[in-house]
Amino acid sequence: MTDILLTGYEPFGEFESNPASQLANRLDGTTVGDATIVGRELPVVFDRVRPALEAAVDEHDPDIVCGLGLAAGRNALSLERVGINLRDTAGIPDNEDRTVVDEPAIDDGPDAYFATLPLRPMKEAMLEAGVPTTLSTDAGTHACNNLL
Repeated sequence: MTDILLTGYEPFGEFESNPASQLANRLDGTTVGDATIVGRELPVVFDRVRPALEAAVDEHDPDIVCGLGLAAGRNALSLERVGINLRDTAGIPDNEDRTVVDEPAIDDGPDAYFATLPLRPMKEAMLEAGVPTTLSTDAGTHACNNLL
């Protein structure tokens, strides 16, 4: 049996709800094929995201971790390929009202981290299922990037 840790963020900024966390919570405990989904909500607070994710990984020892985020205005789901080692809130502070500019996500880390999920086959399967999906080069510089 495979465990998939599926995360979604709490509401932030102008959003009173976040479909990413709603989906992660709704799918918690669901079995898909031979995989069980463990859904967890993560905080939109730069310094609390990593400890929350690490705690969920330590508790459930998942085989796969998949983080969901909210990018309002997009007309398709975006599969993020690269997380850059940069935090920049670009006018939307985290949920503790912290604004960061040009700060590394990981001190002394590499410039970028590449997603390890099979994104291209995922995209093709999603398109075949009728889900509008694109590959995205990077996850911006806010919470989703911080997680990746």
